[in-house]
Amino acid sequence: MVTTSESLLTSTGQALDTLAPRSVSLCVAFSGGLDSTVLLDMLRRLRPGSVRAVHINHGLQAEAADWGRHCERIAHAMAVPCTVIRAQVETRPGESVEALARLARYGALAENLDSNETLVTAHHQEDQLETVLLALVRGSGVHGLAAMASSGTMLGMPLIRPLLDTRRAELEAYARAAGLEWVEDPSNLDTAFDRNFLRHQVLPVLQQRWPAAARGATRSARLSAAAMQLLDERAAEDLAGRYLGCCLQVSALRVLGRERRANALRWFCRHLELAVPSESQCHEALASLLVDRDDAEPLAAWPGVRIRRYRGLLYLYAEQADPARLASLAPLVWAGAFDGSELPLCAVRGRVRLVAASGPGLAPDYEAAAVELRFRSGGEKLRCRPGGPTRELKKLLQEMGVLPWMRSNIPLLYVDNQLAAVGSLWLNHDHPAVVNENGRVLDWRGYSLLQSPFSPP
Repeated sequence: MVTTSESLLTSTGQALDTLAPRSVSLCVAFSGGLDSTVLLDMLRRLRPGSVRAVHINHGLQAEAADWGRHCERIAHAMAVPCTVIRAQVETRPGESVEALARLARYGALAENLDSNETLVTAHHQEDQLETVLLALVRGSGVHGLAAMASSGTMLGMPLIRPLLDTRRAELEAYARAAGLEWVEDPSNLDTAFDRNFLRHQVLPVLQQRWPAAARGATRSARLSAAAMQLLDERAAEDLAGRYLGCCLQVSALRVLGRERRANALRWFCRHLELAVPSESQCHEALASLLVDRDDAEPLAAWPGVRIRRYRGLLYLYAEQADPARLASLAPLVWAGAFDGSELPLCAVRGRVRLVAASGPGLAPDYEAAAVELRFRSGGEKLRCRPGGPTRELKKLLQEMGVLPWMRSNIPLLYVDNQLAAVGSLWLNHDHPAVVNENGRVLDWRGYSLLQSPFSPP
């Protein structure tokens, strides 16, 4: 007679075979709780030698270190390698600690995942029901109601959820039959968190009246995912050939009806991995961006995103968390610039470091000099090549076609209070530190688009 545990192992194996080929190694997101403990035990039986566990310690609970040791002990007993990683959660006013912890967790997992590995999580039917209900009460469209897919990507890493059609009661029965040990996170009882409130206050009543609610929600999520795919395909068709990088032709949106226009903009945001606007934010942004005057340069924004219109094109950027810092033109003292360390600026301005170059650069003799990063305030001049004329930086940027709002976001390297380099664009050969070979140059990367990717009309 086939036991419930054997039946669950078989069904999980079938789901696993459809989601991940046997040539792929599996990395289990191992919290030490019931769900992930059962998942780890099943996977080490189904794919022996191809499984490892990673436990993320957020440091948010007093017992966090004990949970890490527990995970190492359990994994060792299963003969599965286990890595414990400390992830720093940066709490920010007005933002959910739960959401920030999730972001930190997946970020740490992405950094730790090997190139031939797929991340496996233990999400089950009740998790899917909670996700669908949260999306519903928050007014999400089909992308939210599609909830969690059985396979996909997260922060660029492959991710599968082989237990998504499994009820939690089945996992608990398996764990007890196998004599597994697990830990309980006391924060899971805190109903101040939305998901916990649903789990403890809403779902018991809901499932008492509708026992198959979790299965129904899973089916609704699949149907929403199918509708989502159709909407995404339509948006991709509507914008085909009309965008490059973060740049989108205004005319591509103007020919669409109101809802297709909004669908296209939301799809483009997801395509760029930017925050997607709410319904009202989307329509308000489109109303301001699509004004008829061709010489207008409107701007639209919502948390995390800024859109500018310039010469018939829309430019979408990740917005700096602190707009005041982005607007600041105050000099930034760069201590230790010559030690090769990288200096992050912000999402728009990118990051910089000084690197050795075989051609022109800054002489090593200036390693003890005072180094600052500044941003344009007007009147800057430089000699771009030996023997060439001294030119106004303003004119050089205009000739290069640098977008107006990016001209004040290019880092200017000052050595001993004199302009030495403009980003990685030009060296100033009027500066005594600039030599013709074997110097240091400014390596500038990660910044927003400087020029239109489209040919001038």
